[in-house]
Amino acid sequence: DAVEPPHNLYTLSSIYESCAPNYAAINAKAANIVGLGYDLVPTLNVKQRLEEIEDENILSRARRKLARQKDEVIDWLETRNDDDTLTSTLMKVFIDLEATGNGYIEIGRKNTGEIGYIGHIPASTMRVRRLRDGFVQIVQGRAVFFRNFQGKDPNPFGTDERPNEIIHIKNYTPTNTYYGIPAIVPAQMAMAGNEFAGRFNLDYFENKAVPRYIFWLKGAKMSPAAE
Repeated sequence: DAVEPPHNLYTLSSIYESCAPNYAAINAKAANIVGLGYDLVPTLNVKQRLEEIEDENILSRARRKLARQKDEVIDWLETRNDDDTLTSTLMKVFIDLEATGNGYIEIGRKNTGEIGYIGHIPASTMRVRRLRDGFVQIVQGRAVFFRNFQGKDPNPFGTDERPNEIIHIKNYTPTNTYYGIPAIVPAQMAMAGNEFAGRFNLDYFENKAVPRYIFWLKGAKMSPAAE
C-alpha cells in the first residue's frame, strides 16, 4: 500500500551530488535558511497579554519567566539527539527537501509518551502509504513502518507496537498529493543536455581530440591513395 513517487527519488538524490550548479544552489539555500539557526518567538496571544499588563513589576516578572521558559525549551530540543544538534538535523531534512522535494523528520517517544528523539530519515528511502495512515521506509528489501506525527494507526507489519512517527515536509505540486517535487525537475531537459555535453567533452579529450568516426566505403571505386 505504498505509493510510488512521481520521480525516482534515488536519481534525484544522485543529481544533488553530480550536478555542480544544483549542489551549490541547494547548499547555499540550506546554509542561509536553516544553517543560521532558529529562535522561539512569543505567539500573538502572548504578546497581547503582555501589552495588557500595566504594572511594570508584574510585566518584568512575566518577561523573565518567558525568557526562562524559552531557554528550557531550547535546551530540551538540543538534547533530543545524541549525534546531531537540532540545526544539523534540520539541515539534512532541508537538503533532502530541496534535492527530492520531500523531507522527513523522525520522532521517537519514550515509554511515558514524551518525545525522546528528533532525527532525520533520508527521503530516498521513504514512501507514503496510500491511505495516508503512515509511512514505510524501504532499505535493502526490508520495510519499516512509521506513524504520522501524533497518529495512533496500528502497525500493519506487526513488528513494533510503538513505531516512531514522521513529520513530512514537501514542496507542493498540483500533480501529486502524496509527494512534493524539487526545483530541479522543470530544468531536467537542460540538465540532461549539460550531462551529455560533459560526457562528450570528456570522451573527446580522452581520445586526444580525435573524433570517433569511421568512413565506410562500400562499392566505391577509388585508388589506394584516394582511400
